[in-house]
Amino acid sequence: MGNRRHHKKLRAEVRARMARTGESYQQALARVLEGRTAGAVDLLRIEYFGAPATLATFEVAGRLACVVVSSRHAPRPFPESPIYALRSLDPHAVH
Repeated sequence: MGNRRHHKKLRAEVRARMARTGESYQQALARVLEGRTAGAVDLLRIEYFGAPATLATFEVAGRLACVVVSSRHAPRPFPESPIYALRSLDPHAVH
């Protein structure tokens, strides 16, 4: 469970918009979130000990994250849980 300080910059941006436009908090929050772009996911084809797979890289909370996605032909040599895959790459990536 997150704490109150987790979205400090988001709240500051929303409050600045409220002061500028006179909108309510919910309206300003919706407009700020609407203006943000979704993070891009890059997909790279790789071979993991001869097994074809895809490496998905993306940004989570300002940090680079990677997940190995197995192919339909060889679904077992990779971790099933993305959390486990992230944890094995960087112990500080998952809290």
